[in-house]
Amino acid sequence: MAVFDRWLSAHMERRKIWSINRLAREAGLNAEHVGDWMLGRALPNAVEAAKLAEYLALPFRDVAEAAGFRDAGEPRGRLA
Repeated sequence: MAVFDRWLSAHMERRKIWSINRLAREAGLNAEHVGDWMLGRALPNAVEAAKLAEYLALPFRDVAEAAGFRDAGEPRGRLA
């Protein structure tokens, strides 16, 4: 999991996003979940990864691979 937190930190830094709360709010994510990712305690699920990819303007596959998904294809279902 430590790889994902460094990956996300780098993307946040490049975009000058200094706050977990800002990232969560603007991406439509739960701030506690984002905090857990940054602390290496959890990884995003497919829906969260899709929201993060959209917010960061990255392909879903890039986020999925960073999060360690076995099948990094497009997520199924709605992003609601």
